[in-house]
Order: sequence, then C-alpha cells, then structure tokens
Amino acid sequence: MMVSSRIYSDDWGALMLRRFRFLQAMAGLLLAIALTGCAVTGPATSSSPQASATPTVSTPPSLSDDELYALAVSQYEKLYAIITEVERQGGAAVLPDASRDVMMDPAWSAYNDLYVQVLLNGNRFIGEPRYSIQSIARLDNEKLIDGTVIALQTCELFEGASVVDKSGNTINDGSPVTMHKKAYFKYSDADGQLKVFVLNREVVDTCRI
Repeated sequence: MMVSSRIYSDDWGALMLRRFRFLQAMAGLLLAIALTGCAVTGPATSSSPQASATPTVSTPPSLSDDELYALAVSQYEKLYAIITEVERQGGAAVLPDASRDVMMDPAWSAYNDLYVQVLLNGNRFIGEPRYSIQSIARLDNEKLIDGTVIALQTCELFEGASVVDKSGNTINDGSPVTMHKKAYFKYSDADGQLKVFVLNREVVDTCRI
C-alpha cells in the first residue's frame, strides 16, 4: 500500500483540495498503515493558533547552520514523541497543547483534523506498537516551500502491532511500515519559536536517506 503527499507549489487553492482529498483517504487508512504519519500534508488554509490579543513576539535568534539544524532536530523529536503517543491512543479529540510549541498551521490543523477522524473511526492496535526514527538529515537539493527556514527529512519505522477495525476485522497484519517524511520549519509570528508548518510523508519500501 502506498500513501503519499507532496506540496509542489504555493497555489493554496489547489492545496486546499489536496488536503481534503488526502484527509478523506487517510481517515480510513492511517491506522491500517500503522498510524505513523503525523503527518499528512500541510493544508492549503488554516486557522491561526490561539494567542493573546497582543502576543509577545521574539526575534528569531542568530544561529549558525549547525545550531539551526540541531534546533530543528530537537523540535522534530519533540513533535514525534507527541504524535506517536496520540497514535498509540488511537487518535484524539484535539492534539495536546504541547504540540503547539513545535507545530503550527497549516500543519497543526491538518493533523488535528486527521486524528479526530482516526478517533471517530474506532480502529485499534492488537499488540504493542513500536516507533523509531531510523535516520534524519537536512532536506537539500530540492525546491523548498516558500517561507522555509530549514527542512528535514526522516525515515521512520513502525512495527510490533496489527490493526483491527471497531468490528474486529483485521486491517493490517502487523507488517513493519517504513515512512519517509519531510518536515518544513519556520519561525512562528506568535512566539518566535522554530516550528514545523508543513509535514509531508509517504510509505516506502526502503529508506531514502
């Protein structure tokens, strides 16, 4: 099974259509491929994270390339921990508050919508799901989404559990699933922190990094 999503332009109208098509498909398939994609894709439009009427915006720090990369990796690892825990629970009515420290719209709204649908579907794990980041690297050698400060790519593995629907029918037999993800970061206008604003993924046979 292959599920993929990519953003190739700044045509937000087209991205809106792709977002809803993807969410519609993924709502039924996410648990079937082991709930690994925090993912989805950055949507075309989004609602802004809740903030005070006069938020304090800090100026992005002056970082070396190595420091920026280390910060992006740290932020991604925090997001990964949050999302995989949501997946272990079978979705969520709303993403945890901590997710806003490391992810912002349009990605936040896309993933929040997705995990609401996962929760409503009622699919569940049989066995203990195991998640791991197999490799992580800077994403280079391709056109980045406008506004990107830095982008990462990862290869991630899900294994250890099968998936059944709410009637007990097997959706996935527990075969390992490898995901290739692309995370795009920029500084938030709300608090000046580096956050993921688009997160794309696809199931792959072998790691590309």
